[in-house]
Amino acid sequence: MARRQPEGEFRRRAGRRSPSPTILIVCGGKTEKLYFRGLKRELHLGSAITVLIESKDPRRILDRVETEIKQLPGFLRQAWAVFDKDDFAAFEGIVRGGCTVAGQPVGLAFSNPCFELWLLLHFGPWTRDCSGADIERELKTKSGFENYEHGEDVWDLVAHLRAEAMRNAEELEQRRQRDGRPEGCCPSTAVHQLMAALEQTED
Repeated sequence: MARRQPEGEFRRRAGRRSPSPTILIVCGGKTEKLYFRGLKRELHLGSAITVLIESKDPRRILDRVETEIKQLPGFLRQAWAVFDKDDFAAFEGIVRGGCTVAGQPVGLAFSNPCFELWLLLHFGPWTRDCSGADIERELKTKSGFENYEHGEDVWDLVAHLRAEAMRNAEELEQRRQRDGRPEGCCPSTAVHQLMAALEQTED
């Protein structure tokens, strides 16, 4: 099967070679991709980071990460996969087993049940077991999200609240550890780890 042409920063124009990125993020949804591209602009990361989109299946996301790593051997300092629990049976094995692709460790910025949990944490803590529908229902009570649909660009609605989201996600992780619950249980997210890595990056 013919491989799709890479999007965004990886695409090469005839006669020109763009600077190679040093951080790769492969997401499972359009909202996620737009969120991290918004953060990229906010942090003035320029060519240091590229954000791609793949299917929601965590295994296919990791396959895409492997393809991109092999295209840029030695260039990438970090590679990240952004994915949700949804109904994918592979989720727990990937999260709890860690991941190395093509000899390079891959950061796992997962969310259980869904990326909307990460968005909700911008507005305050959340600790209750929940479904994706529960999270989306609660998210729609927040200003600007009343008519939220998957695939929307919401960066401008939450950019000023990202520090609170990181704090709430870290507290949620600490609570999980205190309770002795397994990594990746519901509710949980590791998106704050990717956020922290990007905030420490200079173009």
